[in-house]
Amino acid sequence: MIRLKPIVEKSKKGFKIIRERYAEEHADEIAEYNKAVRYLKANQMFASEMRPDDQRKYEARRDALLKEIAQTEERLRAADLDPEIIRTIRYQVEKVMEAGGILEKKESVIGRLEQLKAEGEEKKRQERQSLTKSHNVFD
Repeated sequence: MIRLKPIVEKSKKGFKIIRERYAEEHADEIAEYNKAVRYLKANQMFASEMRPDDQRKYEARRDALLKEIAQTEERLRAADLDPEIIRTIRYQVEKVMEAGGILEKKESVIGRLEQLKAEGEEKKRQERQSLTKSHNVFD
């Protein structure tokens, strides 16, 4: 809402033709601003209209959240993780999720080869055991 306020204020200045043209060019932003104003009025969230006890409650909640953010950043720095890197990773993960969900985990070629080798060796061992049992029967 704060980023849209200058656009709305500018749409109210100047000659009528200039105001109309500017409002036409920025119709989406102005509509978004008006929607936010209506929401805030409906939920009585303007600071000037807020009761003192509500305002204290919101300030206490905000302060608690700011402390939590500071603690989290401190732990990330202690773990030698840059918060900017974490934000970038989070952004990329969200983009992947929006694009179609989590992709299937593909098994590595080397892992698959090792698995096939193990299966082959197991099969050979079972064949040897069956051959030795058949030789024992004839003896």
